[in-house]
Amino acid sequence: MEKMVELIKIACDLFEDEKMMIISDMPEGYGIIVVWFKLLCLAGKRKKHGALMLNEKVAYTDQMLASLFKMPFELVKKALDVFDGFGMTETEDGVIRISNWDKYQSVRKEVKEEEEPKKKYSRAEYPDDFVKFWEKYPRKDDKGAAYKEYIARIRSGFTPEELFEAEQNYINRLKKDRTELKYTKMAKTFLGSTLYFEQYINKEKKPVKENPFEDYVL
Repeated sequence: MEKMVELIKIACDLFEDEKMMIISDMPEGYGIIVVWFKLLCLAGKRKKHGALMLNEKVAYTDQMLASLFKMPFELVKKALDVFDGFGMTETEDGVIRISNWDKYQSVRKEVKEEEEPKKKYSRAEYPDDFVKFWEKYPRKDDKGAAYKEYIARIRSGFTPEELFEAEQNYINRLKKDRTELKYTKMAKTFLGSTLYFEQYINKEKKPVKENPFEDYVL
């Protein structure tokens, strides 16, 4: 459903960044930097918005990454600890994700403002489709973050109807299992870059490529 990231963006002043300068001075610093570039390339290939997933159900572990990168496990483990400590990666439900991937590695085509002005929404003016999604979703935590993930999924090719379907099927599952609210995933996690919601979409439906929400700006 998502467009393959064949290239990744690297800032020309990367090695002037404070974090990279500190890392380069560490023991095995340049090895850690190599791990960072390998992670970026892997995230681009896996096209999961920065989430390092082997497939829809299996996340890469540090041991798997060491084997894949053909690098010592101790070095890869140390590198992952450094990246996590510096906020360069984050881990949720066992899934390692490159922080701010969608912000810095967007695959959307840039549109000049003079050619196609972008409509901006304040937090008090959420689009109707998101309002519909939010009103039905059982857990009301962090609406702003949920909206950010919702728009990210729309931009990646999912339709509002698919997200509504996933939401309803998830709610049905919660009712069937009598799941307590505290064990219900927050909307931002349900819609997050690991695409947890995708398992609740009818796979036989043909994906719609048209994106009517391309002008949304966070």
